[in-house]
Amino acid sequence: MSGRSGRTDEPQSALDVAAALLEVRPGLDQMQLHKLLYLVQAAHLAWFGSRAYGEAIEAWIYGPVTRQVAGHYMQFGDLPITRVGVGSPARLPERLRWLIAQVAERFGGMDGFKLAELVKEPGSPWRQARGDLADDAPSDAEIRPDVIADYHRRFGFGETSDPTPRQNELAQRFFDGDTDALAELFGATVL
Repeated sequence: MSGRSGRTDEPQSALDVAAALLEVRPGLDQMQLHKLLYLVQAAHLAWFGSRAYGEAIEAWIYGPVTRQVAGHYMQFGDLPITRVGVGSPARLPERLRWLIAQVAERFGGMDGFKLAELVKEPGSPWRQARGDLADDAPSDAEIRPDVIADYHRRFGFGETSDPTPRQNELAQRFFDGDTDALAELFGATVL
């Protein structure tokens, strides 16, 4: 099933996801937007087993970047993005809009540099994609979705400790088909 309120395993457009992030968190700058886009993709991959959007994420100097989105917002530089260039949150399924709101609520208040620190931790998918490159070396290496999913299933979102017994129980309920457990799990974790 697909559509605005249904579930879909078909990836959406990164521009629509970016527009939704800018709708729920007006005034984001580019660095914040790209890191939040990455976290939306990571959460969708980890929890739903599919991509939130189809475009590749690349391991740029300042962290994960979706090139197509960067092209539409580069004119803002490091200033707040004051208008949505393209994209429409209305095209997104309800589940994805809910996930975007969760990510924006948890991480949207962090500045771009703090978000970059978070997604560039040792062992992170960003670091794995860059290999031996220095942090300040240019790169357009893709951060593979399977690496993002594996990492965030293992380490969560912003913490590196093992999940609590309650988090394990809620995750198992979700994977057994109890979709209500997901909302509880997000409340019980850092995301």
